[in-house]
Amino acid sequence: MTALRRALPAAVVAAALALAACAAALPRPIAYDEDACAFCRMTVADPRYGAEAVTLKGKVHAFDSVECLASYVLANRAEVRSAWVTDAERPGTLLPVDGARFTRSLTEAGSPMGLGLRAGREGALSWTDVLALVRERGFPRAGVAVLPS
Repeated sequence: MTALRRALPAAVVAAALALAACAAALPRPIAYDEDACAFCRMTVADPRYGAEAVTLKGKVHAFDSVECLASYVLANRAEVRSAWVTDAERPGTLLPVDGARFTRSLTEAGSPMGLGLRAGREGALSWTDVLALVRERGFPRAGVAVLPS
């Protein structure tokens, strides 16, 4: 019984730390028309396209588009704990990028940065496809600051 009493506080602390680590990986609500995109510095205005990245240190960066989030992830992959995109059909609903599907409109700009990417629950593209597309199209662009985590 004495060993159990000594082990219990350590188990409680370990469980609390594990919960804190999980919570730190979660996004926060995007403050539309207030948050600036952490990649291009534009105001995050359209609730169909907002995105977020949570760093290993728990800092949350907001983005105005899937393209900007992907550019940030490509430049800072080792620092990103989780990444989230807005479900374009359900503005205000964030999806983890690995669980989201993406579509690309080739007939119109369709997104704040003009690559035509939208996130949702259905689509032909995966997050890996999006990263490859953004890398191929020249993002990140020269002269755009990448924020430290």
